[in-house]
Amino acid sequence: MKDTNTDIKKIIDEPIFIGYTEHVKKAKNILLIFSSISLFLVFGGLTINSESSILGLKFDGLTESTIYI
Repeated sequence: MKDTNTDIKKIIDEPIFIGYTEHVKKAKNILLIFSSISLFLVFGGLTINSESSILGLKFDGLTESTIYI
């Protein structure tokens, strides 16, 4: 019984750190980037220009006040 209590105390006292793989870190970064762009589009009233390429996004209606929001 005493061994069980010390084992439980040892498990509770030591923090458990979950390590993320590089794949998970890259996926989280991509999701963060796309969510930030989506927030600018929705709350800033912006539209993506039809002449935009995949990586070079051009926004219609982008003003300085929209960037500060």
